[in-house]
Amino acid sequence: MGPESGPRHCRSDRRDGSTPAEAEGLGSATVRTRAVSLCVLFTLGLVACGSDKTTTASPEADMATAKKLVLTSTDFPPGWTAKPDDQTQSPEDKADSKELSDCVGTSGPEAEKARWNGDDFTMDQYQVSSETNLVTDKALYKKDIAAIKSPKLQTCVKDVFGKVLTKAIGSKPTSLDVTPFQVKKYGDVTTGLRMKVETGTGTTDTVYVDLVLMGKNRAEVTATVFAVGQPMDPGLENSLLAKIGSRVNAA
Repeated sequence: MGPESGPRHCRSDRRDGSTPAEAEGLGSATVRTRAVSLCVLFTLGLVACGSDKTTTASPEADMATAKKLVLTSTDFPPGWTAKPDDQTQSPEDKADSKELSDCVGTSGPEAEKARWNGDDFTMDQYQVSSETNLVTDKALYKKDIAAIKSPKLQTCVKDVFGKVLTKAIGSKPTSLDVTPFQVKKYGDVTTGLRMKVETGTGTTDTVYVDLVLMGKNRAEVTATVFAVGQPMDPGLENSLLAKIGSRVNAA
């Protein structure tokens, strides 16, 4: 898996070589990167305000933990390609993150102590990404857990993702449904959402985005599974989530 670098979040150019017509479709690299960026928003937006007591763990130790929790190339069957993240966030993503955190009622990235964006893994019409964020203390973490259990989260994610997607494809989707996505529990909490997006404008007019967040010991790990046409095979998706979950359980 080659180390192809470059910004993935909110990328609006077509570095995949797609034509303008392809770039306008839901299956384009532009839409994939904007969908995956929501994974980061989902993580950063759930960092809550609260106690000023910080953990004694060093930033270096927290970063080492963050890197251990994301998916790696060895987690995937043959045929998947990896693309490293450049670990930066564009101004557009920061604005989207603030909008989501304001909606959920949390403070956002100022409370994070370490964050690591795993590689993007792609094969055919599928893309899988994972991110880890460690908050500064357990009090903040407990507030995060309460936030992701709130029914408001589903509404906020739908609203923000709808705006993100509209900017990516240049028009409002025909439909956008956000429903709970059932996942085995790992760590202290596991929450899943599935988004189904339709435009009715072509052959790649249906996209599924699964967002799954797991948390334990100040660590919040989010996985994003992006699929065009039909959801990813449940066996493979659950296998990948289980690999993250086993690491979260051991954290």
